[in-house]
Amino acid sequence: MNSFEHIHFAEIILIASGILYTLHGLIHQLIVGAAVGFFQFPDERQSRLILMMWITTGAFMSFLGFLPAALILFFGPQPPVLAALITEAIAVGFLTLHIYLSGYRTHTQPVKIGFFFSLAFTIVLVGYLFFHYCR
Repeated sequence: MNSFEHIHFAEIILIASGILYTLHGLIHQLIVGAAVGFFQFPDERQSRLILMMWITTGAFMSFLGFLPAALILFFGPQPPVLAALITEAIAVGFLTLHIYLSGYRTHTQPVKIGFFFSLAFTIVLVGYLFFHYCR
């Protein structure tokens, strides 16, 4: 598209939430040292596993936040973009479910923030898709 005529309120909300989720993923990667120290594993292999897990999860979150923002900004709600958003909504939904099932009740408050970010982003994605298909 040559202009940004396709950007309306729903697209602005999706782009803004994608940017916030991307920043959450970047912060997730930056605080990895504190996360490894929080779990206090005596074995170095376990510490490395937690380190790799936190870095890859943060990178995945950053990608999931960046993708819809870039696609909607540059291409608008074209059918291939909407198909990618449906796939992404499923992926973020599974990530949210994974965070919940992996011990949401036993995690401390800072770890629970990731659940709420993922849940909110899932709701925004599903809401955008619902809004787009119901107009």
